[in-house]
Amino acid sequence: QSDAGLAWHAERDEWLAVYTHAGATTEVRARRLASDGAPLGEPITLTTAAGTWLAQAVYVPTSADYLTAWFEGAMMVRRVDADGAPLGPATPLAPGYGNSDGFALAFNQASETFAAVFHGTNDEDFALAFAVDGATSAVLEATSSRGTDGHFNPHVAAHSTRPEWLLVTSLGFASVVGPRLGE
Repeated sequence: QSDAGLAWHAERDEWLAVYTHAGATTEVRARRLASDGAPLGEPITLTTAAGTWLAQAVYVPTSADYLTAWFEGAMMVRRVDADGAPLGPATPLAPGYGNSDGFALAFNQASETFAAVFHGTNDEDFALAFAVDGATSAVLEATSSRGTDGHFNPHVAAHSTRPEWLLVTSLGFASVVGPRLGE
């Protein structure tokens, strides 16, 4: 098990863990955990694909379910219910973008939108905002390096009351920088 993402469901007092499982096949799985970390139920397979990485999960309070995401040659997203069961097929997010070494996701309750940040093919990080209904914004280059430093390992967090996010990324593996992203 690797590349785990966690989301907290306050009303149920439990977690949803989404992770990569490498066994006879490579899968992304979801599993509910009690507040103390004890497993609840069996793992649920969300996808079976070679080369799956960077599993993510965010809780969506307005619908009391989750959005899960991962990279499998493309960034994929899939809604799951409060028990971790899929609510439809996995769909690509920002086709043509993404990389196996950096992907993060957050939900902003103030704007009811998600933000995804991901490492690009040119050593920079990109961002995309998208609505609960799947409508997306344009993909934008969220970082720009001086020289050849590059940005790596992006993460994103949503502000609790404003429609904005903070992207944090490693500049040349030597310092942490954090541009603010907003609507």
